[in-house]
Amino acid sequence: MTFAGGDPDALTSEARMLTHLGDDIRTDALRVVGLGKEAGGLAGDGGIGDAIIRATSAIGGVLNGSAILVDGLAGGAVTQADQLRRATGSGR
Repeated sequence: MTFAGGDPDALTSEARMLTHLGDDIRTDALRVVGLGKEAGGLAGDGGIGDAIIRATSAIGGVLNGSAILVDGLAGGAVTQADQLRRATGSGR
């Protein structure tokens, strides 16, 4: 195995930023769904209101899925940082 370099502290910092991004995306997902429900309720036409709610719920689901992917990337970055620390003996 060869060592190609890397900075475990910087990687940990980036993982932390990814975690915050995932949290922000989840907040946005909830906001989109909430706004969709509000708009749907104000649409005046039941069919249009339902369509607005369904569409914004779908968008919220996509955002939640994206947050899960970002969480996975953050976890992978933390794991890689730990492995780099072990490989280089740089401690925690």
